[in-house]
Amino acid sequence: MDNPYDKFAVSFGIEKHMLPKPTKKIIDAYDFSLQEITGSDRDSLIIRIIEKIKADKQKIASFERSQVWETGWAENLGLYLESKGNPKALVPKFIRSGEPIRWLGKYCKTEDENFELNYVSVLRSYLLETYFSTVQSIYEFGAGTGFNLLHFGKLKPELKLFGTDFVKSSVQLMHEVSKKESINLNPSLFDMINPGKSRLEIAPNSGILTFGSLEQLGSNLLPIIDYFHGQKPEICVHIEPMIELYNPLILEDYLAAWFQGQRGYSSGLIRCIEDFEQSGKAKVVTKQRLNFGSLMMEGYNLLVWKPT
Repeated sequence: MDNPYDKFAVSFGIEKHMLPKPTKKIIDAYDFSLQEITGSDRDSLIIRIIEKIKADKQKIASFERSQVWETGWAENLGLYLESKGNPKALVPKFIRSGEPIRWLGKYCKTEDENFELNYVSVLRSYLLETYFSTVQSIYEFGAGTGFNLLHFGKLKPELKLFGTDFVKSSVQLMHEVSKKESINLNPSLFDMINPGKSRLEIAPNSGILTFGSLEQLGSNLLPIIDYFHGQKPEICVHIEPMIELYNPLILEDYLAAWFQGQRGYSSGLIRCIEDFEQSGKAKVVTKQRLNFGSLMMEGYNLLVWKPT
């Protein structure tokens, strides 16, 4: 399966002919060749992963994480202003370059050190063409630097874009992006832990996106999912780590689940949406393990649903 179209089709859970043409163009623009890490190199990599897990002290959804994000997005803001609007300054630091990646259940070395970022570019195109093709507005919650919304705005300038985050530096950065890039991007503060305090109302014919932001809420997901449901968007798309999708009998999955669980990344999103579906409040459109991730975990999985 050397053809990258085949690999992306497997990742997205579709037939190859279902890949949208704009998405194929993005695949063609990058080098997605890679080599599986095997033998003693794999052993050394696994030891490295275990040692990193044992030494890792970071806890998601802890109080001090707010200041970490405020500082982190402020760094991106500074870089963006210093570079006079270079889009590379918007790439979040959690998207790493030069590291092995997880691809279809294997650890792999990549020819292009920006493999993970390039994968994200393909994924965003697929989401836009497949799930957001008919909406007039996209609301991203936990939008960070706004680099996803910038991508959407460049591909479809007619879209109305709304980016929210819970720290001021992120909102300031998105304001700068909106001015510099002349896209219809409206940023605002929003606390996903306490969504009931917000006055943000979703416009008709809109889609909601989270991209690695619900993961920061621990298991306190019901308030924000309830808010999304109450706003009645056309569609909700979540790209998030989902610990439930790992197979604990496979070593690569066992290590990823260990790391993910130890840090406290959110769990229960699938169950929450399925409970909504069983109660007649939602319809699940897609639940797909993308089988792609960075060295330590699979942070990219797809869950799509519609309120009913």
